[in-house]
Amino acid sequence: MSSKEGLERYKQEKLQKRREQRLESYYRNRNLKENEYALSDEAVRQRQHREKQEKEQMRRVKETERKRKYRKRKREENINDQRQNEDLNMRNTFENRTEKHRALKKLKLALPKSPDRRVTTMVAYLQNSNSPTVRKLQSSEVISSPEEIEEHKTSKALTEDLKTVIDNCKRKKK
Repeated sequence: MSSKEGLERYKQEKLQKRREQRLESYYRNRNLKENEYALSDEAVRQRQHREKQEKEQMRRVKETERKRKYRKRKREENINDQRQNEDLNMRNTFENRTEKHRALKKLKLALPKSPDRRVTTMVAYLQNSNSPTVRKLQSSEVISSPEEIEEHKTSKALTEDLKTVIDNCKRKKK
């Protein structure tokens, strides 16, 4: 081997060694840098903010899901009530509470101001059994029909008579 070739070979070995050293230091430093990264205050705040936002979003989703289930259950209950009370839909006559409130307000304003006159007017109206409204109220057992009132009076008189008979029997035994 000539001196020129020896120098060339020596140069190549040196270059190769230097390349390996650089690679080793690169990998060593890269691992060190990965471990050295520390979060800044701003990064910590941002992370906390993101976590808080995610929790808030999850809470909102759960809340809307809960409300949706509640509304669905109420709808199903209303449907069941409607099926049970198909003949009388007093609850569902008005579409919402405001409509019902307005109708009641109009009725109250239409009635006389004094309580005695109000009562007299209402009694006179409810005793008129020809009215379809009164008939519907009687069939739904909101108010008693004249026959039911008569039965009630009869049963009340009967119980009073039985009480007096029992009391008399007790007194005779003593």
